[in-house]
This record gives sequence, structure tokens and C-alpha cells, in this order.
Amino acid sequence: MTKQEFVDHYKELHSAETLQTRDVLMRIASSLSNLHIQKVFMSSDEIDRALNNIKEYVFDYMDVLEETK
Repeated sequence: MTKQEFVDHYKELHSAETLQTRDVLMRIASSLSNLHIQKVFMSSDEIDRALNNIKEYVFDYMDVLEETK
């Protein structure tokens, strides 16, 4: 996955030229914090889906990092 594809797919606020790993890590941390707060309102399936979405995001960014080496 290219950085531009990543930005487009995840609707990042930054452009492909300005997106940095720090921005991605902050989005992951924010997503985990949201999940931690919302877990009392979510079903087991919803929590699984949310966690899988976060993992997909991480793995896709790993592809971006490999692409930019």
C-alpha cells in the first residue's frame, strides 16, 4: 500500500506528503482510548470489530513503511 492509498483509504487529515508516523501513532492511541471508554456500551462482537479495525490500520501502515524504504 502506498502512502497516498493509505491516506485516501483511512481519510487521514494529513496529505501523503505531510503524514508522519507520529500522526499514525496518535490515531492508534486515540482509537484505543475511545475503545477503552466505549467498551461498557459495546457488545463482544463490536469490540472485536473495533480491535480488528485498529489492527488492520497498523498492518496497512506497516506496508506503507515497507514501501517507503
